[in-house]
Amino acid sequence: MKRSKLVSAGDLRSYAHETSVRFIDVLYENYAKLGADENIEHLHDMRVASRRLRETYSVFAPFYEASRLKKTGLQVKRLTRTLGLSREMDVNFELLQEFSPPAKPLIQVAHEHLLEIAAQDQQKVRRRVMKSLKKMRIKGLRGDFLKGAKVVLNRPAVAEEAGMGDPGMESNKFWEWATDLACGKLKALEEFRELQAVPENDGRLHQLRIRIKKLRYTLEICSPLLQNRFQESIESAKRLQDLLGKIHDYGVLLEHLSRHRDHLEQAARPRLAAGCQSLIQSLSGRKQTFYPQFQPAFQAFLSELTPLLPKDSLLMPEEKSSLPQLASVPDSYADF
Repeated sequence: MKRSKLVSAGDLRSYAHETSVRFIDVLYENYAKLGADENIEHLHDMRVASRRLRETYSVFAPFYEASRLKKTGLQVKRLTRTLGLSREMDVNFELLQEFSPPAKPLIQVAHEHLLEIAAQDQQKVRRRVMKSLKKMRIKGLRGDFLKGAKVVLNRPAVAEEAGMGDPGMESNKFWEWATDLACGKLKALEEFRELQAVPENDGRLHQLRIRIKKLRYTLEICSPLLQNRFQESIESAKRLQDLLGKIHDYGVLLEHLSRHRDHLEQAARPRLAAGCQSLIQSLSGRKQTFYPQFQPAFQAFLSELTPLLPKDSLLMPEEKSSLPQLASVPDSYADF
């Protein structure tokens, strides 16, 4: 992949443009690869890129016309939803593949049966996703996305327009917006501070994971502009997301297996149903091992990040007069 161009000191608009173009490039590079080898990872990387593109628009919203931003944002959101159709089935299949069943014929036969069913379901959903992408004419959307990204480079002709046009005013307005955005997302985590990791709270834990992910994307976009101030917090967020993701993914798989076990019982296939139940018990035990790790990881993340987001002052670079010279727009992310 080509590296991004240098970002001039103080040029927030160029940075916004380069960042959004990067995610558009990642999205369409993976779409091209998907057409070549149908590797499911390309589909997931497209989804991650679309989410980060939406977050880029959110972070740099002060530089966009509201109407243009709304239109482009809805297009990307629709794409994200389409790309997410296969995630649940893909995760189920992956977890089943990773699982090593006990050396008992009944359980092994049930495991092979479930893998076969999951593979069939995965292919059906994948075909549905590809059909939906073609229906929404994804190739043609690239031009719209690039045009939307370029809008950020156009400075308003009237400086009084929402305080934009003057570089100094633009900078202050942006950092005020970015501070409110990041602090608001941090504040949204407070209601989960005392949340206990137990099966009854799986839904709440998943909600927390989504909020942490959105905050992390904001931090990843802003951190290079602030001397990588949030790098350690970003790594903590990744670890916490991974932990919460495992709890959620195992929960989804267990629900799927429970429904299939019931189906096997109704279809008068008791041996397969019994083997399926044994798998459910084993996977439930694995899921339980993740719960004790949650609270220490969550509290450590909050303690680390909270001092870095002062609510009574703007997130500004150390050199207030201009942004630091950046080597490049962020070029690599763990999800890609």
